[in-house]
Amino acid sequence: MYIQCTQKLLAKLDQPHEKLTNPPDSKYCWHASFFEHFGMVFVAIVNDCSGHELFVEVDSFQNFSSGLLQELERDMIDLGLSNEEVSSYFTHAGPLMFGPTGERAQIARLNGFTRRLKDFAVNTISFLEEMQAKAEKEGVPLDFDELEQNSPSYKGNPKPKLSPAK
Repeated sequence: MYIQCTQKLLAKLDQPHEKLTNPPDSKYCWHASFFEHFGMVFVAIVNDCSGHELFVEVDSFQNFSSGLLQELERDMIDLGLSNEEVSSYFTHAGPLMFGPTGERAQIARLNGFTRRLKDFAVNTISFLEEMQAKAEKEGVPLDFDELEQNSPSYKGNPKPKLSPAK
Protein backbone atom coordinates (compact mmCIF):
# COMPACT_ATOMS: atom_id res chain seq x y z
CA MET A 1 0.00 0.00 0.00
CA TYR A 2 1.40 3.35 -1.01
CA ILE A 3 0.45 6.51 0.92
CA GLN A 4 1.51 9.72 -0.80
CA CYS A 5 1.80 12.36 1.92
CA THR A 6 2.00 16.13 1.93
CA GLN A 7 5.27 17.62 3.11
CA LYS A 8 3.64 18.62 6.43
CA LEU A 9 2.62 15.02 7.10
CA LEU A 10 5.96 13.57 6.02
CA ALA A 11 7.68 15.91 8.49
CA LYS A 12 5.41 14.66 11.29
CA LEU A 13 5.93 11.00 10.42
CA ASP A 14 9.70 11.20 10.63
CA GLN A 15 10.01 7.94 8.67
CA PRO A 16 12.01 7.06 5.59
CA HIS A 17 10.08 7.67 2.40
CA GLU A 18 10.67 7.63 -1.30
CA LYS A 19 8.81 8.38 -4.50
CA LEU A 20 7.99 5.11 -6.23
CA THR A 21 8.73 4.99 -9.94
CA ASN A 22 6.29 2.10 -10.36
CA PRO A 23 3.49 2.53 -7.78
CA PRO A 24 0.99 -0.29 -7.14
CA ASP A 25 -2.51 -0.41 -8.61
CA SER A 26 -4.39 2.82 -7.77
CA LYS A 27 -6.85 1.00 -5.50
CA TYR A 28 -3.89 0.42 -3.17
CA CYS A 29 -2.69 4.02 -3.39
CA TRP A 30 -3.83 6.81 -1.09
CA HIS A 31 -3.07 10.50 -0.59
CA ALA A 32 -2.86 11.83 2.96
CA SER A 33 -2.50 15.18 4.69
CA PHE A 34 -2.08 16.39 8.25
CA PHE A 35 -4.10 19.28 9.65
CA GLU A 36 -5.11 20.79 12.96
CA HIS A 37 -8.59 22.05 13.75
CA PHE A 38 -9.95 23.33 17.07
CA GLY A 39 -6.79 22.14 18.79
CA MET A 40 -7.12 18.57 17.52
CA VAL A 41 -4.77 16.86 15.07
CA PHE A 42 -6.18 14.92 12.12
CA VAL A 43 -4.92 13.00 9.13
CA ALA A 44 -7.18 13.08 6.10
CA ILE A 45 -6.73 10.24 3.63
CA VAL A 46 -8.30 9.72 0.19
CA ASN A 47 -8.10 6.61 -1.99
CA ASP A 48 -6.72 7.36 -5.47
CA CYS A 49 -9.04 4.92 -7.26
CA SER A 50 -12.38 5.06 -5.43
CA GLY A 51 -12.11 8.54 -3.92
CA HIS A 52 -13.09 7.05 -0.55
CA GLU A 53 -12.38 9.64 2.13
CA LEU A 54 -11.42 8.99 5.71
CA PHE A 55 -10.11 11.17 8.48
CA VAL A 56 -8.68 10.06 11.77
CA GLU A 57 -7.85 11.95 14.91
CA VAL A 58 -4.26 11.46 15.96
CA ASP A 59 -2.91 11.81 19.51
CA SER A 60 0.64 10.87 18.60
CA PHE A 61 2.54 9.92 15.47
CA GLN A 62 4.28 7.07 17.28
CA ASN A 63 3.16 3.76 15.77
CA PHE A 64 1.28 5.73 13.11
CA SER A 65 1.60 2.97 10.49
CA SER A 66 -0.07 0.23 12.50
CA GLY A 67 -2.74 2.60 13.80
CA LEU A 68 -3.57 3.77 10.29
CA LEU A 69 -3.91 0.20 9.04
CA GLN A 70 -6.24 -0.62 11.95
CA GLU A 71 -8.33 2.46 11.23
CA LEU A 72 -8.60 1.59 7.53
CA GLU A 73 -9.62 -1.97 8.40
CA ARG A 74 -12.25 -0.73 10.86
CA ASP A 75 -13.63 1.70 8.27
CA MET A 76 -13.87 -0.99 5.59
CA ILE A 77 -15.79 -3.27 7.96
CA ASP A 78 -18.10 -0.37 8.85
CA LEU A 79 -18.75 0.09 5.12
CA GLY A 80 -19.99 -3.50 4.96
CA LEU A 81 -17.01 -5.41 3.60
CA SER A 82 -16.55 -8.89 5.01
CA ASN A 83 -13.49 -9.84 7.02
CA GLU A 84 -12.34 -11.97 4.07
CA GLU A 85 -12.61 -9.02 1.64
CA VAL A 86 -10.70 -6.75 4.01
CA SER A 87 -8.03 -9.38 4.56
CA SER A 88 -7.71 -9.90 0.80
CA TYR A 89 -7.34 -6.15 0.25
CA PHE A 90 -4.48 -5.84 2.73
CA THR A 91 -2.79 -8.99 1.40
CA HIS A 92 -2.81 -7.66 -2.16
CA ALA A 93 -1.90 -4.11 -1.05
CA GLY A 94 1.50 -5.24 0.15
CA PRO A 95 3.63 -3.47 2.76
CA LEU A 96 2.81 0.07 3.82
CA MET A 97 5.09 2.63 2.16
CA PHE A 98 5.09 6.41 2.41
CA GLY A 99 6.15 8.85 -0.27
CA PRO A 100 5.74 12.47 -1.32
CA THR A 101 2.64 13.58 -3.18
CA GLY A 102 2.99 13.81 -6.91
CA GLU A 103 -0.38 14.38 -8.53
CA ARG A 104 -1.94 17.83 -8.16
CA ALA A 105 -5.48 16.56 -8.87
CA GLN A 106 -5.31 14.17 -5.91
CA ILE A 107 -3.95 16.91 -3.67
CA ALA A 108 -6.84 19.16 -4.72
CA ARG A 109 -9.31 16.37 -3.88
CA LEU A 110 -7.64 15.94 -0.50
CA ASN A 111 -7.76 19.68 0.19
CA GLY A 112 -11.45 19.75 -0.75
CA PHE A 113 -12.15 16.94 1.70
CA THR A 114 -10.26 18.76 4.45
CA ARG A 115 -12.15 21.99 3.73
CA ARG A 116 -15.54 20.17 3.86
CA LEU A 117 -14.56 18.53 7.14
CA LYS A 118 -13.64 21.87 8.70
CA ASP A 119 -16.88 23.47 7.45
CA PHE A 120 -18.85 20.56 8.89
CA ALA A 121 -17.16 20.99 12.28
CA VAL A 122 -17.87 24.73 12.34
CA ASN A 123 -21.51 24.21 11.31
CA THR A 124 -22.00 21.47 13.90
CA ILE A 125 -20.60 23.64 16.68
CA SER A 126 -22.78 26.57 15.57
CA PHE A 127 -25.84 24.32 15.54
CA LEU A 128 -25.08 22.99 19.02
CA GLU A 129 -24.60 26.52 20.37
CA GLU A 130 -27.91 27.59 18.80
CA MET A 131 -29.70 24.58 20.30
CA GLN A 132 -28.15 25.27 23.70
CA ALA A 133 -29.28 28.92 23.59
CA LYS A 134 -32.82 27.87 22.62
CA ALA A 135 -32.93 25.26 25.38
CA GLU A 136 -31.76 27.79 27.98
CA LYS A 137 -34.34 30.31 26.76
CA GLU A 138 -37.11 27.71 27.12
CA GLY A 139 -35.76 26.53 30.48
CA VAL A 140 -35.23 22.97 29.30
CA PRO A 141 -31.76 21.52 29.81
CA LEU A 142 -30.12 20.27 26.66
CA ASP A 143 -28.83 16.74 27.21
CA PHE A 144 -27.51 14.91 24.16
CA ASP A 145 -26.33 12.01 26.32
CA GLU A 146 -29.89 10.68 26.51
CA LEU A 147 -29.89 10.32 22.71
CA GLU A 148 -26.63 8.38 22.50
CA GLN A 149 -26.79 4.76 21.44
CA ASN A 150 -24.07 2.17 21.50
CA SER A 151 -22.55 1.51 18.10
CA PRO A 152 -22.99 -2.10 16.99
CA SER A 153 -19.75 -1.82 15.03
CA TYR A 154 -17.74 -1.22 18.17
CA LYS A 155 -19.78 -3.43 20.51
CA GLY A 156 -20.80 -0.57 22.75
CA ASN A 157 -17.38 1.02 22.95
CA PRO A 158 -16.55 4.42 21.53
CA LYS A 159 -14.47 4.44 18.34
CA PRO A 160 -10.85 4.39 19.47
CA LYS A 161 -8.41 7.07 18.42
CA LEU A 162 -5.60 6.24 16.05
CA SER A 163 -2.74 6.20 18.51
CA PRO A 164 -2.39 3.51 21.16
CA ALA A 165 -3.06 4.24 24.80
CA LYS A 166 -0.04 5.33 26.78
